[in-house]
Amino acid sequence: MRGDMNLVRLKISRHISQKKNSIGSGQVLSCGYDKEKAKILVKEMVESLALSLVDKHLVTNKVVLTIGYEVKMRIIRAKRWLIFYGRVLPKSLNKIVHLPQKTNANSILIQNILDVFDRYVDSSLLVRRINVAAVEVIDEKNRGFEQIDLFSNLDEEELKKENDLQKR
Repeated sequence: MRGDMNLVRLKISRHISQKKNSIGSGQVLSCGYDKEKAKILVKEMVESLALSLVDKHLVTNKVVLTIGYEVKMRIIRAKRWLIFYGRVLPKSLNKIVHLPQKTNANSILIQNILDVFDRYVDSSLLVRRINVAAVEVIDEKNRGFEQIDLFSNLDEEELKKENDLQKR
């Protein structure tokens, strides 16, 4: 009987294949940080993520930003939820940032993620957890074709120059 179960698991595992890849990092802070200090940490984490993407020759067009707040709330009006032990926690922020094109350029990643950070992070709460992840990463060579946007001001030579600087 046990041999039959292992055979079934083996057949199932052959059909499972990884379709999407991601790369990211996260930090749990030792104490709560205000919005400005947390913004500096997010910027450093995004720079590290961009360098990892360049180093591994990967590009992405989606980045996930997750912010967890400290348990002790200063203002009760924040959205909150109850955990198993009866403590009340402020609801964490989880946003998917859609980039204008598949890229690993530091400037594009930082600009878009910090815009979302400024728009959605609650300044009345202290930040305790930060996660930044690039999802649906693909190899630079397999970018495929992209729709040209006539209204954006993205210079390919400028992006290539920045990419070369990141590789150094």
